[in-house]
Amino acid sequence: MKIIILAAGKGTRLGKKEPKILTSLPNNETIMNRLLKAITLCTDQKNISIVVGYKKNLIIQKYPSLNYIINDKYESTNTAKSLLLALNNIENEDVIWINGDLIIDENIFKKIYFYSKNCMAVSNKVILDEEQIKYNTDTNGHINNVSKIISDGKGEAFGLNKISKKHLKLFKDALKKCTNSDYFERGVEIAISNGLIIDPLDIGDMFYTEVDFEKDLNYAKKNLREGYK
Repeated sequence: MKIIILAAGKGTRLGKKEPKILTSLPNNETIMNRLLKAITLCTDQKNISIVVGYKKNLIIQKYPSLNYIINDKYESTNTAKSLLLALNNIENEDVIWINGDLIIDENIFKKIYFYSKNCMAVSNKVILDEEQIKYNTDTNGHINNVSKIISDGKGEAFGLNKISKKHLKLFKDALKKCTNSDYFERGVEIAISNGLIIDPLDIGDMFYTEVDFEKDLNYAKKNLREGYK
């Protein structure tokens, strides 16, 4: 199993000078620390690759032992192309990828890691808004559409996903069809239209937040102080 963390973007909406993944949290941690802690409960650090771009040297200097993939076009590309860069280095392996601004209960990662099929972590207990990546399902309960523009979303797909090695080429081919501005979810939709089956994996009451704005960071800090894992 290979793990990819997507951390190339500038994160301008948060308004920090450093990459979002280096954002400080309580207990002298960063978002990166939290992700690494969750991931390394399941697999060795050598299986983790991080896609970096904006102020990449700050990340590399702080975590020099990790594997890095450089997206030099981070200002003109989105997560579909960052993910494709990382997947181009992987063959015949199951892959989990995760947005680098995500703070999660470590048990969410475990749930994805040990799930036997293609899946997207979702929450069906959130109030949906225009900023969230929403999903709906087909008659068999599999992901049908996943994007910001869905009007009949069942819940939020928040950026933690798994693809099996037998479907990896199909997914890579789909990402190649994405435009530079596309999120990786567009690649998922293209792959679904070409036969990919991917399950929504509901996390129930477990904690997560994606840090896009200062209010998200404050929400995360409050929950961290209250002691979630």
